[in-house]
Amino acid sequence: MQAAQAAKQQAKKSQAGQVVGLPFVDDFSYDDFRPNPNLWADDQVYINQTMAISPITIGVATFDGLNRHGQAYNLDRNTTTGTDTLTSLFIDLGNTQDSTYLSFYYEPGGHGERPVSSDSLLLEFWNKGDTAWHYAWGAKGRAPFNRFLQAMVKVDSQYLNNEFRFRFISYGSPAGAFDHWHLDYVKLDDNRRFDDTITQDIAYTRPHPSLLRNYEAIP
Repeated sequence: MQAAQAAKQQAKKSQAGQVVGLPFVDDFSYDDFRPNPNLWADDQVYINQTMAISPITIGVATFDGLNRHGQAYNLDRNTTTGTDTLTSLFIDLGNTQDSTYLSFYYEPGGHGERPVSSDSLLLEFWNKGDTAWHYAWGAKGRAPFNRFLQAMVKVDSQYLNNEFRFRFISYGSPAGAFDHWHLDYVKLDDNRRFDDTITQDIAYTRPHPSLLRNYEAIP
């Protein structure tokens, strides 16, 4: 009950324009199926530990054609449209000292359905100056599948203010659990380089197997 109340209060703060600072890091390793409300403004994606193949750390954010209630956005399977969105809270980049980069890992398919060439995963940056979203990065649904790739995206000077935010959007079939993308280890920080690609973190990558031989739990 307390956790639910805290999430609601956090949602109200984010709607009021709550600003968080650097570093912004989320590896989705928490035991919850919703994104962390202290970092994210919406909860359409599915946080899980089983749908990705060889994630960077345990837990990923999965994008598909199901909404936050597990229902299809639109039952027209032949339509390709925007489906899940993951939007950060406002982030204060006004006091950055050096190069600011956003890095993350992404995997098309995994244990879900592989996205096709007409499907995509996009990253957009919010521009305070013209109050609009701008394209920053994108990947099409093509090989290689079932392994994580890393992206390093530089945050240009036009975004270095106290109301920066970013969002990921998947485009695919809105008819259900189709065209899966898995996102892992999102990190935004300054004093980084384009070749700052090594993730130094000792972590689990999959759920620990049961200590019981024939059961998952006993009374």
